[in-house]
Parts: sequence; C-alpha cells; structure tokens
Amino acid sequence: MLRFLCFAMMASTAHVAAQNTECAMATTITSLPATLDGDLAIAPPITHLRTDSCAIASTGPVPGNWYTFTAESDGCLTATVESTSQPFFDTILTAYVDGCDALSCAAMNDDISIFRVDVSQLNINVEAQTTYHFFVRGLFPQEFGSFTFNIT
Repeated sequence: MLRFLCFAMMASTAHVAAQNTECAMATTITSLPATLDGDLAIAPPITHLRTDSCAIASTGPVPGNWYTFTAESDGCLTATVESTSQPFFDTILTAYVDGCDALSCAAMNDDISIFRVDVSQLNINVEAQTTYHFFVRGLFPQEFGSFTFNIT
C-alpha cells in the first residue's frame, strides 16, 4: 500500500510539473479578464527557447510557464505578471505570435519600473483571430517562484 501511495504522489507531481511548461501544452485562456496563479519552482528549465528574438540576452535554461489567448476582435490587450513569492523574483513577460514551432516576438517586458522588478507588463494591439503565446519566466535560472498572471 505504501509503495502505491508513493507512486501515486510521484505521478501526480510529475503531471503538475509538466503542465504548461511547453508552448504546445500552454494553458488556454478562453475569455477576458483572466487571472491565473502559477509557480515556476515546479517548472523544468526550458533549453530551446530563442530569447534573443525579444531583445533579452540568453541567460541559459530557465523555468517558465506558457499561456495562449486567441483574440476575437482587434483591440488592446494588457498582460501582467507579478511575483507572489517571498522574497519576490525578477519577472519577464514575453508575447509571441505564429505557431509554437516558429515563434515570432510580439512584445517583451522586464520590469514595469526600476522600483518594481517583481512586475512585468505588456500592452499589445491585438488582431482578430490571432493567437498570442505568453511566456512567464524569471530573469535568471535561479529566479523563480509563485506568480499571478493577469490578462485584460
């Protein structure tokens, strides 16, 4: 019985850790506004993301979470990520368009101000029927923790 319980707990943990850590497995946001909680502490490092396409120098494999949203109409979208960890971590929020196999940078923000490195925010003019892929990460591989992702 104990062996089964340990196996069940490991299987459950593995499932949580794999959730939305790849672009193709992103959490889909179906309506706005949306608020989602995440935790980079359980995300594996992502090694194959081209961070240079969004003017961020590559800092090595970093844990991150993916979210997608398809705009129903043209308009303006605001996406914000805020560290909820204590101590907080330095957040980066990136938005991409095109498919997961050919991501193209739409916008990136590393800190809303020099006084708030724990919050990153994007304001994007969106086009109808376009899917936007959002990637939440810390600035460096050792910067991770819990966060809240808001999109309006």
